[in-house]
Amino acid sequence: MIHIIRVQQKDRDIKGENIFFQAKKFGIKGLTQVKTVKIYRVEGITIKQADKLSQVLFFEPINQEYAINKPVIKKA
Repeated sequence: MIHIIRVQQKDRDIKGENIFFQAKKFGIKGLTQVKTVKIYRVEGITIKQADKLSQVLFFEPINQEYAINKPVIKKA
């Protein structure tokens, strides 16, 4: 089975903010916010192993959060 691990910043998404302001600069209207998420696809492991990989390799608990096989952005 393929597991999808999504990682995002907890507080401020500087990359998303930069994309948002650049889009406004290019005349794109209607955007109210841009959030970025890193996505890792892993195959051939259990969900428990995917969770372990997430905790050890893919995210920093101080400033990031992750979700496995579900959206990580709560306010979209």
